Amino acid sequence: MMAVRSIKIMFCTVLALSLLLPCQTVYAVKLNLGGALNKAKEVVDAVAQPSGSAPAGEETASETTGAAVPGNTGGNRIVFSKSPIDPATPTNLTNSFQAGDTIYGLIQIGTTWRKLYDAGDVSELGIMVGLGADGKEDYQYITLKKAQYIDSNYLVLDIAPDPEKMTAYKDPDMLYGEGKGNRKIGPIAFTYDLAQLPPGKHTVKFFVRNYGEHPAVGELEIEGNDFSFYADLHEKVKSASDAAGTLPPAGMINKELEGQMRALLENAGWSNILRIVIIDKDWWLDGNTSRYLNVAAAAKDSNGECYWCNTQFTQPKLIDGSWGRLELTKTGIKRPIPEENLNK
Repeated sequence: MMAVRSIKIMFCTVLALSLLLPCQTVYAVKLNLGGALNKAKEVVDAVAQPSGSAPAGEETASETTGAAVPGNTGGNRIVFSKSPIDPATPTNLTNSFQAGDTIYGLIQIGTTWRKLYDAGDVSELGIMVGLGADGKEDYQYITLKKAQYIDSNYLVLDIAPDPEKMTAYKDPDMLYGEGKGNRKIGPIAFTYDLAQLPPGKHTVKFFVRNYGEHPAVGELEIEGNDFSFYADLHEKVKSASDAAGTLPPAGMINKELEGQMRALLENAGWSNILRIVIIDKDWWLDGNTSRYLNVAAAAKDSNGECYWCNTQFTQPKLIDGSWGRLELTKTGIKRPIPEENLNK
């Protein structure tokens, strides 16, 4: 009932905004009814579920073959291999693994991502992908930033790959969202989760979420007495990801705002700031009390190493309806980045 009530509230809010707010502000709240309700349902599911429990409406998979798992329809499935999978000719597929095996995945759907999500002519599309094992789930969005990918019928999923053979995870046109522990979804999160498994045989489920449903699901079995191989692989994947890392692309260019942000960061103790990137295309509204922007800030530390953080800057709404002074309200963890990648 709580989830239903939340969705009704979201629908009414979006409808009211469409009638009352000026066009620029409506754009700022990303007024796409299908997309907004989709996001709202995902957020309600994620917030409502207790830690480690399945979201409302979660399927219970019972088979170990991707095509036979409940939830797979119309050619949708997730398949696995111990070697990289060619989407055009998937071969050497298996659902059986031993601790210490590298793992690669491929999500296949019977239509395009654009049609599956009824995404119209969008230029970016978020696909929520997750892993479930031992009663716990880890999921977050993979954002496709290229029309070619949105109009394809598959998604390469690096799970526990040899860092030298990672492909999708190094692709700048695929943005991997951060989930639990500030770990990016994909092999950074997946290897961490696999490393937590106790000795024995485990069923690990991978899935795509959409409106709380799972249009594509796959399961694998993995067995072993020691899963520490994946802890070591986790560190190697992180290092490889950092080495190829770049700052998120700019959604907005506003030199005056960037100057204010730089000053606020310096006031918070930052020094040698190298770059400020406003990630969002417009302000996000936080109820009727404030608005905010997500910003990537890069700097060089006292050892000469470059790093960057996700930050958030907020303006409170004043009693007269205007916006107050800019404030630095969130600072994420430090992430290493090669200096030569700062402007890529």
